[in-house]
Amino acid sequence: MVKAYLRYEPVAAFAVIASVDSSIAYDSSGKHLLAPALEKVGVWHVRQGVCTKTLTPSPSSRGPSLAVTSIAASSQSSLMSEGFSQGRIRRHRGSVPGHRMVNHDIVEGHERLYRDYFATPCVYESFFQMRFRMSRPLFLRIVNEVEQYDPYFIQRTDAIGVLGLSSLQKITAAYRILAYGTPADSMDEYIKIGESTVIESPRKFVKVVIAMFGDHYLRSPNNIDIAQLLQTREQRGFPGMLGSIDCMH
Repeated sequence: MVKAYLRYEPVAAFAVIASVDSSIAYDSSGKHLLAPALEKVGVWHVRQGVCTKTLTPSPSSRGPSLAVTSIAASSQSSLMSEGFSQGRIRRHRGSVPGHRMVNHDIVEGHERLYRDYFATPCVYESFFQMRFRMSRPLFLRIVNEVEQYDPYFIQRTDAIGVLGLSSLQKITAAYRILAYGTPADSMDEYIKIGESTVIESPRKFVKVVIAMFGDHYLRSPNNIDIAQLLQTREQRGFPGMLGSIDCMH
């Protein structure tokens, strides 16, 4: 008999993979397995066979950490709960009850958006300024500033370790609504972003822009600004004109 196993050497240890006193469960996508490991829960990618995330008790939890004895996961959202021997239940965030769930391919939406407008080279290189109403360097500067000001726009993972929406997806959705009046429920087809997030993103984006750039860019024009505007209009054949609805676009 050939001892094939001798060809392999141990390189890492998983510690506790699954506790025998608790159930296991799949997430709503079926791609991840939730396995209790004493007081923790491991989120395992079924196809890749790797633990993508470990859910641990909060540091502020009182008393000793007891082993997980039961796991329940919603089949319609990312909501999951853990039960402990003393009767305590720990719940991880999920979707709002009653909302219709759609399995968005968020990562694919981000990659498509990046390839089309932000890669080097990108698909629509010559169309960026027309479709975003500004240059790409200016857009990326705003994205970076907004991310630093409000953590809402930073890409995060949910309770089971799945990547959420990127800042490019949220801010692009906000731009399209503000610039074109695009309906909120139409963003899912291209950007892969749900209607409720599309509605929330412009509200937060506008507040951040006002807070960060309002003092400099949203103020009333002073005498120097007025002189520059009048000079520009005169060079273009409109002397004495400060502004016009027909010429502001």
